[in-house]
Amino acid sequence: MSPWVPTDAELEGLAREQPAREASADRVEHNRTNVLAGAASVRQLPRRAAWPIVAAVAVPLAAAAALVVWLGTRPSEPAAGARATLVGAYTKVTDWPDHVVRVDDGSLVVAIADLQPPDHFRVHAPDADVDTTGGHFVVVVRDAHLDSVTVTRGRVELRVTGTRPQFLAAGQTWTRTITAQRDVLVPPRPVTTPPPTRPPPPVVRRPALKITSEAPRSETTPVDVKPPAPPAPGEADFRTGMTSLRTGNAAAAVTAFSSSCNTVGAALAEDACFWVGAAARRAGQTATARTALERFLQRFPASARAGEAAALLGWIMVEAGELDAAEKQFTRAAADRVPRVRDSAARGLAAVRRAPR
Repeated sequence: MSPWVPTDAELEGLAREQPAREASADRVEHNRTNVLAGAASVRQLPRRAAWPIVAAVAVPLAAAAALVVWLGTRPSEPAAGARATLVGAYTKVTDWPDHVVRVDDGSLVVAIADLQPPDHFRVHAPDADVDTTGGHFVVVVRDAHLDSVTVTRGRVELRVTGTRPQFLAAGQTWTRTITAQRDVLVPPRPVTTPPPTRPPPPVVRRPALKITSEAPRSETTPVDVKPPAPPAPGEADFRTGMTSLRTGNAAAAVTAFSSSCNTVGAALAEDACFWVGAAARRAGQTATARTALERFLQRFPASARAGEAAALLGWIMVEAGELDAAEKQFTRAAADRVPRVRDSAARGLAAVRRAPR
């Protein structure tokens, strides 16, 4: 199945359903002053020539009104001061700083401004989560499954049930793999029995069988039913931590992520160890957050989240007055490929330079 990418006509139709933004009183008064000033410069004509004057005033007013309506209905970048613009079918679950919306069926076009910690935005589907801190993307849900995710700007983290988390950058698309055994059911072809062409053979009476107490033997081969594969090591604790973090229980998330991080052979250990520090920071457990982030950078120096962890650790060191150590962490984060991480590092370096030594 090819991914659904909305056309200009579809986006325009969805945008027309959104409420139009009214122009401010200052803008209306500005337009009115311009029109009156233009009318004042028009030479006075006899009464029989009044219609051209009316037309000269009415045309600019109509154009200004059309401009206000168009500005209020066009779907584009998030409005100034807005953090998210959503077009499609969704249900709001939680508000900022951990903004979560749910999509059970249909398509959702998302435009998110670059967020700053601790703000996060997530789209929850029946079998997956799409997490981002800034960008433009389209989420399609069909038949209680995440069908596709298309990213046009920024980066998203995709977590599908039963698979490892993965990242999608601008220009990348993820589509669900459909298997014939589970998702496509082909009805059997009807079989018609032809009418008999000859009379049935005579009934042959056989001697009665001797009844014994032994159980009859089955001539069919038993089917080997395999139980479902257990979850990967540490996966259950990781999902518990994510659920606790989304519901605002950061302290419980620290405990769950710590268990997943310390599980031997856990496929999600890298992400779990990072979220120990991030959740502890959100829970106000500064000492735990610092220890977890330092261990994460030592254990996973090449991780995609190394820059984000360095930025978080740098702010903790600034609060502790360790400016030289904080400057090293911000310098490391300044080379990250994620724009919001680089912005956080730049603000941290500026704060270090302004602080008295």
